[in-house]
Amino acid sequence: MIGRLVALCLLLGCLTACGFGSGDVSNVDDYWLTESATDAERLELLRRARDVDPCALLPRENLAEFGTVLRVFNHGPSACTATLDSDEISERTQFRFFFFVRKPGVPAHVAGAPVRTVDGVEMTSVRELDQLGEEYEDQLLERTCVVTAGFPSLLTFKLHSSNPLGAEPCPVGEQVMHAALATWKAEPPMGSSPDTASTVVDEVDPCGPAAALGVTAPADRQSTWSCEFEYRGDRISLEYVYVAERYTMGPPTFSVGTHRAYRVDEPGDDLVRYYGRIGPPIENADKVGYTGPSLPTITVTGKDVAAVEDVVRRAFSLIPGW
Repeated sequence: MIGRLVALCLLLGCLTACGFGSGDVSNVDDYWLTESATDAERLELLRRARDVDPCALLPRENLAEFGTVLRVFNHGPSACTATLDSDEISERTQFRFFFFVRKPGVPAHVAGAPVRTVDGVEMTSVRELDQLGEEYEDQLLERTCVVTAGFPSLLTFKLHSSNPLGAEPCPVGEQVMHAALATWKAEPPMGSSPDTASTVVDEVDPCGPAAALGVTAPADRQSTWSCEFEYRGDRISLEYVYVAERYTMGPPTFSVGTHRAYRVDEPGDDLVRYYGRIGPPIENADKVGYTGPSLPTITVTGKDVAAVEDVVRRAFSLIPGW
């Protein structure tokens, strides 16, 4: 699943409209400024969002304004990371960006963060020291900021920006976010950026396994790469993600052809969790560490073992072997 955001907080003023941040977002497509009125409209919005190439929103030629671009890669579906200058935490500038469509009623922003509106899009900037306290600054290895853009359509952009000590992190993050918003107007399709590696997830309908099991997932419980539905009396949560190889070491719980399923329950939790490996290691520019390369993966969670395993098997059946 998408990892939990590092809890950060607050900021300053408006977007900086200069350099990288000079992209025009004054004419954001009205389509993204209107919440879906029907289930069909929400499903179409999800489809359009899934079709956008994440690294096309962080083009190298723009990133170069902030330093030497070492690598740009998709770290997850609808997600892109750019690392500049160095791999050392204290010396690098890094942008980790992703977008998704929120479920109705889920807020886009951290509670208490000041919200400003830019051409119909609500923006917040969240800085680490506002939560930790200024007295912790001398303990930091880098400065970090989370910039969020929440559209009325429930489309949401998140950008984790980090840079070396000595400079506030939010102004740079805001410029990168501003440019991503401007680029979004063209909805660059998958394949637009050479830095986005293609995977089996690209063509997936997250609720395809539910449909194959004869179940209809409510539109308001579907998100960009996840699906929640009732199956055999159990609430099932299914998501398509990229997960490092090390998290499923050892023999699988079961296999279906080349697809491998691993049960990964957490101690003290009554939920049944499975990781299902559905594709080979992703061939992108990510630097492979001790956790190994990332693989396209499904995560399936519920309470009934048989129901969860049935969903895993059905999801496997919809994806070609590798």
